[in-house]
Amino acid sequence: KVYFRDVHVEDMLVFCPMGESQTSDVEMFASGTLIFQQKASAFPALALAPPPGAVVIDACAAPGSKTAQLATIMHDEGTIFAFDRDKRRLATLADLMGQRNVTCVQPKNEDFLKVSPKEARYADVTHILLDPSCSSSGMTTQPLSEESTVEALAANQRACIRHAMRFPAVQKIAYSTCSVYEEENEGVVESILKSREGEEFELANALPWWPRRGHPVFPGAERCVRTELEDR
Repeated sequence: KVYFRDVHVEDMLVFCPMGESQTSDVEMFASGTLIFQQKASAFPALALAPPPGAVVIDACAAPGSKTAQLATIMHDEGTIFAFDRDKRRLATLADLMGQRNVTCVQPKNEDFLKVSPKEARYADVTHILLDPSCSSSGMTTQPLSEESTVEALAANQRACIRHAMRFPAVQKIAYSTCSVYEEENEGVVESILKSREGEEFELANALPWWPRRGHPVFPGAERCVRTELEDR
């Protein structure tokens, strides 16, 4: 049983060899002090980096690993509105928050796209994490791959980002997928930057310490981040 601190993510421990380490008897996993999370899935919250006391939306939150990470980054201070349409998955998120004694998360069984940015309770939202449904082409050997299906997913992803941009106080949005397709990644970002909502935003240089960058399909795409299977 071997573990070490990750060279990029300060709060991440790496257990080796992957998938073979015996962690069932590690009390910190049983208590919720540690949670299992792939390295790539930790990047969106790191890029968003909401400060303690912030008001945050996790738009597609369940099952909750990224939500828990956000709460840790915020020192459990502030508010995280955690949205998910699936009641069962949202219950898993709520259980995880309870296990970790997280108090700043408010689970919401709602479709983020149907949430009004004009609602008073969301007037102070400054940070939004978006990890919407995708083809899962970076996670499985049988991803959704039909052209029409991928385009429908990309259309929903664009709609989620544009909707997030309409919240009056929002300052920072982190968008991620577990897809390798350009149509769901650089293509979505390029389209958003050309949209009416996107005119008021700029593409930040995300996680500048990470070597794998976006495919050069538009000027500035290198500000995006990519990961590969071996990065897990």
